Amino acid sequence: MHPGIWLGFGDINGQDFWRNKAAMEHVRFATPPTVTGGRLHFATECRVQTSDGNPLCLLTNEYTLVARPTGWMLVWSATFQADQGPLVFGDQEEMGFAARIATPFTEKSGGVLRSSTGKQTAASTWGQSAKWCDYSGVGPGSGGIMLMASEQNFRESWWHNRDYGVFVANPFGRAAMQQGPRSEVTIEHGESLKLIYAAFIHDHQAFDPDAEFQILSQLP
Repeated sequence: MHPGIWLGFGDINGQDFWRNKAAMEHVRFATPPTVTGGRLHFATECRVQTSDGNPLCLLTNEYTLVARPTGWMLVWSATFQADQGPLVFGDQEEMGFAARIATPFTEKSGGVLRSSTGKQTAASTWGQSAKWCDYSGVGPGSGGIMLMASEQNFRESWWHNRDYGVFVANPFGRAAMQQGPRSEVTIEHGESLKLIYAAFIHDHQAFDPDAEFQILSQLP
């Protein structure tokens, strides 16, 4: 349920992909892995399925991996194509781009979670909107992950952050995150929805998170 870095959804047309009750089946590499200008890029196409194996929509994932002076940046662009009928993204905490860091780096183990708003701790940042959140350990040999939500997305992301190591950029769970009325985001048949996120994986805290966020906006 928490496999490193992932894009997961607890409710698409009532189907639960977050808890692996419904499946996404790899179809093909839309773009084979290539390295250009020091960047690794590839794209995959997968069939999103209901829990009983029926096709729900088509999902194209584009990945770009870039070496940065203080870590690695993974940019993940996901396009949902409603080729089978309308898609409805529901209102849950468990919706969006997420990561789970190693146990020694969690807040429970002395780690620090901070957001672009200047707030710290999982409790203070939970349910709040932010451009990025960074979850890092402290002391020598520590590392961490910063998740970023692109400003190109259809709206801002609220954050489902926990002191045991999981954190989620969630643009769908408005009521679940206590930020307004219940939200249903509908993609009509034949239309598509594109989401762009990034993860910056680093081995220390000596970096400028705002500068790394700007790199996301500059990448194609």
